[in-house]
Amino acid sequence: MPVKFLFLSLMMIVVLAGCGGGGGGGTSVEAGGAQPVAAASTGVADNGTPAAGSPAVAENGTPSAAPEVPPVQNVAKEVGLAWNASLNAEGQPDAAVVGYKIHYGNQPGQYSATVTVDKVTTATVPGLTPGNYYFVLTAFDANGNESGYSQEISAVI
Repeated sequence: MPVKFLFLSLMMIVVLAGCGGGGGGGTSVEAGGAQPVAAASTGVADNGTPAAGSPAVAENGTPSAAPEVPPVQNVAKEVGLAWNASLNAEGQPDAAVVGYKIHYGNQPGQYSATVTVDKVTTATVPGLTPGNYYFVLTAFDANGNESGYSQEISAVI
C-alpha cells in the first residue's frame, strides 16, 4: 500500500562536539554555539614586572604586541532532527510506514544526500562541514513507495 499521507513537523537540534584539530577560519558560530571570548591580560605580574609568557610591556603600561588568540575551531559536526510520525487518513500513526528518509543538501530544494532510518522519530545527520544545510523528510513502506517531501527546514553549521 503506498504511503499517501505524510504529516510531519521537523525539529532541529544542532549538536556541538569539539574537534581535535584542524581549526578553521572565522569567529562566528552560528549553529547555536557561543561566541568566542578572548580574556584580556595586562601582561604585568602583581609585582609590576612582565608576567611570564606575556607580551612585552612598554613603560606606559601598554603591551608592545597583541596577545595571540587561538583560532576558533568549527565545532558543529552533526544535526539532530525530530519529527511527528506519519499519519494515515484517519489521523492515526500509519502502520504501513516502515521507515523514513532524511534528504539534505546545501541549496534549498536540492538534496544531494540521504540518510535512511527505521520507524523512529529522531535521527542524527553526522559528518557535516560548515555551511548551509536544507532538510526534508519522506516516509516509505515495505514496497519502497515513498511519500512526498515534508516541509523544508534549514541549519547553518
